[in-house]
Amino acid sequence: HEAGDRVLQAVVNYIKDTIRKTDRMYRYGGEEFLLLMPETPARGANTLAQRLLTGIEGLEIRHEDSPIGRVTASMGIATMVGNGPEEDRDHLISRADIALYQAKENGRNLCIISSDSETGNTASSKTAA
Repeated sequence: HEAGDRVLQAVVNYIKDTIRKTDRMYRYGGEEFLLLMPETPARGANTLAQRLLTGIEGLEIRHEDSPIGRVTASMGIATMVGNGPEEDRDHLISRADIALYQAKENGRNLCIISSDSETGNTASSKTAA
């Protein structure tokens, strides 16, 4: 547990140092975090996600169970446009969670964007390994 806690602390510290002061990060589950980025469209969220994926992998924290031998991250993004149709918080988080699990199922160290809440269309991007 101590090693896992140190990994979480290193990753959290990196994220905190990378995000804007207006962004907020919350622990959502064991190794899952929720990052709220006000006034950020999907493109901006994806840009930050790519920076985070690259940076977390670049921390070079050893992880012997990982295919590449180090800690990486998977991310799911869902956006809510201020002038668009109202979407409740739970549905927004659900879309992000579905995108996260798609990233995990598609090889990890990946970001999936839930781009359309009605059709379920998604976009994905991956950092260079």
